[in-house]
Amino acid sequence: MKTFYFHDVLQTQNLSPIQKRELETKDYLELFKEAMKPFEGLTNVRVVLLIVAEGLFDRQDVADYIKQHPEWEIGCHGMHHEDYSKKTRIDTLQELSLAKEMIEIEFGRPVTIFVPPWKRYNKETKEICEELEMEIDLDSFFSIKHLDTEKINDYERFDVHYWWKTDRRKIGLIGEIKDV
Repeated sequence: MKTFYFHDVLQTQNLSPIQKRELETKDYLELFKEAMKPFEGLTNVRVVLLIVAEGLFDRQDVADYIKQHPEWEIGCHGMHHEDYSKKTRIDTLQELSLAKEMIEIEFGRPVTIFVPPWKRYNKETKEICEELEMEIDLDSFFSIKHLDTEKINDYERFDVHYWWKTDRRKIGLIGEIKDV
């Protein structure tokens, strides 16, 4: 089964120039709904939304929309979108414990996956994730922004770092998802 990991869900920091321009004309919720519409109700693909927990404070509307889609799995992308390879054990424990708890309370679903921003983490992060019963999932990493659509059937996992439709406009994958 094809798996799509959507990174940076609810993140409001580090937006690209394209994303900033989009927010001048459309609401964040509207943009997220537009990007996720092709994945609504699909059972032939696995969708994992990697939540940046601090965004829950600003994006309750997006969280409410996600709750309407139990077919999507919820993963953790940290409390803040930060480099976990530079964090101490204590900081990592505090942040990931809080992020996991916040996400699980908000969505009522267990969080068993952690994908660190930029794929960066240290041994303390790995140990903390084991304690919190979260798997650091970086296997078969393939960024969708580099995807050759002619080779889509060669891959099982796709990491969508730019879920914004404008950032993926050249990919043409969205129209093909139903046939995957």
